[in-house]
Amino acid sequence: MSQICDFYDNQNVLITGGTGFLGKVLIERLLRATNIAQIFLLIRPKRGKDAETRLFDMLDNVYFNKVRAENPNFKTRISVVEGDCVSDKLGLSLQDSEKLVAKVNIVFHVAATVQFNGNIKSAYQINVEGTKNLLKLCQKMKNLKSVVHVSTAFSNCHLDTIDEVFYNYDLGYDQVRVMLQDLTPKQADELSQKILDGWPNTYAFTKALAEAMIASEAKDLPIGVFRPAIVTSTYKDPIENWNDSYGGPNSILVAAGMGYLRLCPCDPRSYMEAVPADLTIASLIAVAWDIYNKNKTEIPVYNYVSSIDNPITYYEFFHFNAMYFPFYPLTKAQWAPKSRTMKKTLPYHVLRLLYHYVPALILDFFRVVRFQKPEMLSRIRKLHTLLGLLSFYNEKKWKFSNKNVKLLWEKMNEGDRELYNFDISTVQWIHYFRNYYKGLRVYLLKDDLSTLPQARKKMKRFEFLHNLALFGIYFLVMNLIWITFSKMYSSF
Repeated sequence: MSQICDFYDNQNVLITGGTGFLGKVLIERLLRATNIAQIFLLIRPKRGKDAETRLFDMLDNVYFNKVRAENPNFKTRISVVEGDCVSDKLGLSLQDSEKLVAKVNIVFHVAATVQFNGNIKSAYQINVEGTKNLLKLCQKMKNLKSVVHVSTAFSNCHLDTIDEVFYNYDLGYDQVRVMLQDLTPKQADELSQKILDGWPNTYAFTKALAEAMIASEAKDLPIGVFRPAIVTSTYKDPIENWNDSYGGPNSILVAAGMGYLRLCPCDPRSYMEAVPADLTIASLIAVAWDIYNKNKTEIPVYNYVSSIDNPITYYEFFHFNAMYFPFYPLTKAQWAPKSRTMKKTLPYHVLRLLYHYVPALILDFFRVVRFQKPEMLSRIRKLHTLLGLLSFYNEKKWKFSNKNVKLLWEKMNEGDRELYNFDISTVQWIHYFRNYYKGLRVYLLKDDLSTLPQARKKMKRFEFLHNLALFGIYFLVMNLIWITFSKMYSSF
């Protein structure tokens, strides 16, 4: 008997951020593993597409094939509510607002801007004000049982130890709002350098402020904060290694597979804090049930991380993936994938010039000779901007606690543990990463496996050219050494 399934039985669920990577995984799992009555998705029009069109485009994704096979009419359990978190009253029509207030039982707030280098004013409006707008609606709901705010394990990354608690900050969320409200985006960016104070980017900072706002203003709600770490591709359910996002480590792996990235700045011994998406969502679904059953005197926080029970280092992550690069080469690769991890020491900066900038200049030279637009140097600069944004996370070490997550697991019966397995210790990393890159190739890059023979032929050519280039470099270096020592010897 599933207690969690009983909790969701015939309930109405509101989800924000449903069109994102994590949102898709949540929607699919709720449709397939629970008997919910209806999912209401808050979706805004985007890039000329209305909310309804965006929903149906999303549901055509291969990720929904399993639920489609089990229930061809699954779309009838999804309703679009057009709106936007940053708009007053979520931009809802009066009719939609009244419908949500009357019907919704469970809320998952997944919407956020995850741009590390985003403008602080925009990040504040989405991550803090957007959350506040949703809470105002939740406070009106007549049959509300549980609200889960999806934050990040790195919301307090300026600290070395991160517990499952709320933290106090020198600047309150209301103070930051007052400071930003009359500023232009450019002025806000200039101010952000002064107020981040230990946070590496506006994303982490505004997620922390959103948590502080919840701790202060949502005490009357059945609410909890869920903090997942670096959410990576699915482990097994419903598809192995599915991912459609360049977030997390995926952009780095794609750059490595394309042959652009030769060196990744990180501490190889630091823990990566990877959590597969399907396990993350299983935990999130269970958290909503736990919040409903908890004592409402305090707001619970759940750190969902991997380093405590099943750690994986950045060295292992890159090593496991690099092992399988040759099996699934990319059709559009520009060079043989050869990458390694290094700390940001002097050798790294020297090798960065040799491995990244010098080859880019050479390739751009040949492009100009062939009357083509030079683009490699521009790509390398963008790559290093990305690496700079991620380096804080790749180099620092944290000590997390996950007591609430473990207590939740202990509360679950055997049936629920099987249905909603989020035990990170069951993940076999070497098996997981065996097909991780294959998943990125197929699902993210849309590079069908039928192109593998062509890509492998291309990769053999790149391997030959790579080895030829290495031989040429070694030959030149040895000649320089020989000439230098010959001159020194002849001078005696």
